Amino acid sequence: MNKHDRDNLNFLLSADTVAIKNWITVISEDELSYAWELLSKYSQELDAQAEELNVEVQLELLDQQFTEANAVIKSIQENLK
Repeated sequence: MNKHDRDNLNFLLSADTVAIKNWITVISEDELSYAWELLSKYSQELDAQAEELNVEVQLELLDQQFTEANAVIKSIQENLK
């Protein structure tokens, strides 16, 4: 998404109800399609970001589980000595 697209998306995301109602009365079908396309691309971006966060959280949980497991193993090993 280029700067022009991002600026238009920011308008769509930040405009209040009155601004959107006024805007919708003066745009063409092509402009409306373009707006839906921008919103769709933004939705895909959010999905990708959510997936990245989900992977990071899963990796942190795995790391925590391994840390706990290693502590248990170490404790058992020390008790066997």
